[in-house]
Amino acid sequence: MKIKKILLPVNFSSCSLNALRYAGHLAEKFEATLLILNAMDEETNSVDINNAEKSPQIKKISELINDDPRLVNIMTDIIVTGKDKEDAVLWAADTFDIDLIIMGTDGIRSPYDELAGTFSYQIVSSSPVPVLTIPPDYQYEEFKKIGFGVDYKHIDHTSVLDIILEFSYTYGSEIEMFHIEKYSEERASKEAYESAKLNDYFLGVNHHFMTIKNHSIWEGLKEYIEINRPDLLAIMPRKYNFFDWLSHDSVSKEVVQHIKLPVLTFPDK
Repeated sequence: MKIKKILLPVNFSSCSLNALRYAGHLAEKFEATLLILNAMDEETNSVDINNAEKSPQIKKISELINDDPRLVNIMTDIIVTGKDKEDAVLWAADTFDIDLIIMGTDGIRSPYDELAGTFSYQIVSSSPVPVLTIPPDYQYEEFKKIGFGVDYKHIDHTSVLDIILEFSYTYGSEIEMFHIEKYSEERASKEAYESAKLNDYFLGVNHHFMTIKNHSIWEGLKEYIEINRPDLLAIMPRKYNFFDWLSHDSVSKEVVQHIKLPVLTFPDK
């Protein structure tokens, strides 16, 4: 796949403004158009950018673009709508053929929220396109290593992995596929088959596999991040997805502090 259009929801909070600056780097790198979305609380119709004088939101976003030398030099468009914020994001993703959604996380309230934030998680759970979540105050860095969490379960269509290839091709990233295996788990017979299929799919790209044994998914993830230092964490949520595993594992606030990197999620179909 080719990332041509990126959607960035902004509500003028510090985390969304940081995500806006971050999205500017990615739009520049992918040579993509950046669509900036603001969902207002009150009922209103979508406002065209040409009616900026009628919309303080459009005026404010335009000022943010003009004040950023990177944003001012890439293709941008502004969407303002009175839709509910979750509905607005999903509507815009479908209406404007979005390839990637970038969102700032909502802050730290629990291990579950740290990884995606309440609103961000709602979008991750329902988005038909890949979502990249950015932690508060996270500064842009090139993706030298992508850590892709795998469960070795059947993938119906390997084309869903195209987003990882696009990031790898664009940044020249190494792909490190890691599996966190609980000590009580036995290796499934299908693991060799699924790993071989992944190996074939990523043929020609610098990639390798690794397994981490731990009693806890969260602790295993902490261990992986501490030791291997990926620049991007890639996860494919399923019906019982990676976020659910994490949210049901007990974990201390100390573990939470280690999940401070961008997380790329993408649907499994």
